[in-house]
Amino acid sequence: METRSRLAQLSLLVVVALAGTSLAVAADTDRPTPPMSTSAPAAIYVPRVTDPLLAPIDAAAEDLAWAARDVLSSLQSLDVDAARQAVARGDAAQATLTTQLGTLAPDNPARTSAASLPRTWQMIKTRASIVANVLTDLERHDTAVIQATGYGRQKGWPDALASLEAAAAAMDRARSDRAILGRAEPMGALDDLMLRYDTYDTALSSLYRYLSNGHGQHGKKFGPLHDSVTAAQAALPGGWGVFSTIVGEVAGIALTASLAEISRARADIDALLNPPIAHAQ
Repeated sequence: METRSRLAQLSLLVVVALAGTSLAVAADTDRPTPPMSTSAPAAIYVPRVTDPLLAPIDAAAEDLAWAARDVLSSLQSLDVDAARQAVARGDAAQATLTTQLGTLAPDNPARTSAASLPRTWQMIKTRASIVANVLTDLERHDTAVIQATGYGRQKGWPDALASLEAAAAAMDRARSDRAILGRAEPMGALDDLMLRYDTYDTALSSLYRYLSNGHGQHGKKFGPLHDSVTAAQAALPGGWGVFSTIVGEVAGIALTASLAEISRARADIDALLNPPIAHAQ
């Protein structure tokens, strides 16, 4: 969306960086053996032994985690195009991850660590796509209503009514997308906004139809119609804050939980790639 309300971006990615240190111990057989020390012996770090097949899996899981984070942050910024681009990157990362996991033995622990990623990513993709579609439909509705009022000021009633029909079509699509999420989920801000939009659109359509039939801006019928439009318009939210509220309500909690799941799986895979260093006494 062109106008964006920047919110604090959630980032739940867990990056595990385990630094390794090697210690070279040289022995000189010509020197006498030192006396036994009563202090604890120095630790000797043993080089890690990792599966080279895990590296591309780790990279794909990281790409998926970043794509998921970008999906949420883009929606919070009301940047629908960026959110859809992040979804496309996530799809590519998930496809790569699936391919790479297929190269592992069935009992490789990385398969268990990554088992939840396809389901989690699909949930993120589905939810984000619905939210992006709803935001797009609401934006198209607003654009059509603005066009209608522009035609109305010029007394172009047929064009005004046609624009309101386009606005109604956009609202129908938004309601269909809302229905996919189910009524069990509390989405008060979105449902309330849709109700206010419907009330305003209905009032404005009634007024424009009255005027399009040749009636003037006076008389007993005009007053109530005009008052209904004025009251409905006053009830509309001002600014873009309501859209940020809708994103947080519809997507924020669900996507944040999914981001946490991806982060845990990502950490497990990273731990397999970089296992703890064994110590020898």
